[in-house]
Amino acid sequence: MGSREQSTAAASFFARANQRMQSQQIPQESNNNNLAPSAPSQHRSRRKKNNGDSSSEERRDSFPTNFCALVRRSPPPPPASLLKRLTESEVASSSADNGNGLGRIRVLLRVSRAVNCYDPQQQREHSRHFQVDHKRRQVTLYDPSAFRGAANGNNNNGEDDEQMKPPSSIGVAAPKMFAFDGLFSAEDSQEEVASAALPDLIQSVVGAGSDACLFCFGHANLGKTRTMLGSDECSRDMGAVPIAVAWLYRAIKERKAKFGTRFSVRVSALEVTGSREEVRDLLADHADQSDAADQSPAAYLGGLAGGSVLQNQSEPRASTAEKAAYYLDAALAGRSLDAAGRESHLVFTLHVYQYSATAANAGSGRSSAGVLGGRSRLHLIDFGGCERTRSQGGAITLSGLGNVILGIFNGQRHLPHRDSKVTKVLRDCLGSLTCQATMLAHVSPEASHYSETLHTVQLASRYVKDSPKLIKEYF
Repeated sequence: MGSREQSTAAASFFARANQRMQSQQIPQESNNNNLAPSAPSQHRSRRKKNNGDSSSEERRDSFPTNFCALVRRSPPPPPASLLKRLTESEVASSSADNGNGLGRIRVLLRVSRAVNCYDPQQQREHSRHFQVDHKRRQVTLYDPSAFRGAANGNNNNGEDDEQMKPPSSIGVAAPKMFAFDGLFSAEDSQEEVASAALPDLIQSVVGAGSDACLFCFGHANLGKTRTMLGSDECSRDMGAVPIAVAWLYRAIKERKAKFGTRFSVRVSALEVTGSREEVRDLLADHADQSDAADQSPAAYLGGLAGGSVLQNQSEPRASTAEKAAYYLDAALAGRSLDAAGRESHLVFTLHVYQYSATAANAGSGRSSAGVLGGRSRLHLIDFGGCERTRSQGGAITLSGLGNVILGIFNGQRHLPHRDSKVTKVLRDCLGSLTCQATMLAHVSPEASHYSETLHTVQLASRYVKDSPKLIKEYF
């Protein structure tokens, strides 16, 4: 939770904020009838409010997404296991899943839906070189060229049983098997994927006070953005990012009710776009004057402040999940496309500031009560399109992106592509010694994508082998 000096600074910030709230309480009560409702309504509407203040409604309707109303109206319930862990004792909560307190990375694999997936003939073709074992959370890959070579050597008598034999049984090629922490298909619900990816991260941020990061990985057109963002049509179609927003605030509520911990949440959003990798603050136009005048608590935490990229971003306050989802809608509305029509890399961060009072302890020589506080962050990253090959002055490739992530978790002092803005952002998000991370890798079962699928699963399996990470604090 930070050093004694950082805790005192955090406590001072919250004390000053409490004094300002008390001083503003009386005039707010006297002018209560003149205030417009702060929370947007549950449904989209083009009708103006009777009180004449429809600016927030008009701004919200200008966004292409409406996760704000969906999070308020019907967010998916968090898993019971997460709520139980959040109400455990402080000591048990801080240890979490990893007893040594070090960060680790979990890898979940999601297999996209193939073209003509409902055609029995196509299903047989896919099962020849791509086999899934959900019970063992394992995938097995065969080289499709080996099947074609074996088929040319057979007499093609029409027997499907002979053609369905794996290459290893006829001495052509050996299978490649990879195991992961979780395995999902395109038919699995968004909530199922979120239930596997998010509980450890939210527990780390709210319960243990450590940073956490969720990011997707994979080649283009495999449903990464659907997994991360989903749709705002109904709660069943919500992606991992809006679900994380709803569950984080529910976790804060449970933690506050159990231990009396005080929380303050701010959000930030940035994008890295174009071949020059320009970094843009997506919430710069949405931070009101009060947020601009009131400095972020990170300024009082010294060494806990973010790196050179993240620390200069706007951090508007979000007192409710609905408000945080509103800023998510605003960030998605400002997200840009590059010259090739690919979406930019999006980093949406929830900054959780918390503090709790400690009683006097005669045994430790402490004669007066104190305050412990600090800051933890939940980074939610939706990577956009990447270049296939590295060009002079171009953006980072998907292969380079994977090597950067692997280098961070291996504790490499000199990272590959260290001049890239994406590398600097990932270093800020994943570089903490206690950072808990979850990777959502996406692959295709089609034979035409075999090389891309093999590259993704080989890289993802290296993360599984290297977890938990034993790295040094080198930034």
